[in-house]
Amino acid sequence: MAEVFKLKSSALSIRVRNESTKKWSDWSSWEPKNVLIIVNTDKERIKIFSAKQQVYDIVTKFSEKYDEDGDLIIKWKYVNEDGLICDVRCVRLYSQNDKLHLYVDFDDIMWVYEVYPLD
Repeated sequence: MAEVFKLKSSALSIRVRNESTKKWSDWSSWEPKNVLIIVNTDKERIKIFSAKQQVYDIVTKFSEKYDEDGDLIIKWKYVNEDGLICDVRCVRLYSQNDKLHLYVDFDDIMWVYEVYPLD
């Protein structure tokens, strides 16, 4: 059965990978960000409506696991409209008052949205 999940972001943080050292920067401070995110399980697609609309199509189905803090991590491998492969992770932070984060991880940049579901 198809499901559509609508999420709204309240904040965004990014980090980048230094090309010469291959080390990741620290996460940036949370920046207020008002973005709509739609997850459509029938079309196997995520759309992020930010300054530039981003479209991600599923390459592989999700994996689900719990980390050492008891937080739930659901992960998919996606391809974006430019043909770049990335991981998209939805993390339910049970250890932090049930916060919900959506990560988009490329080889050289990562960003995370703090999100909440829309009814």
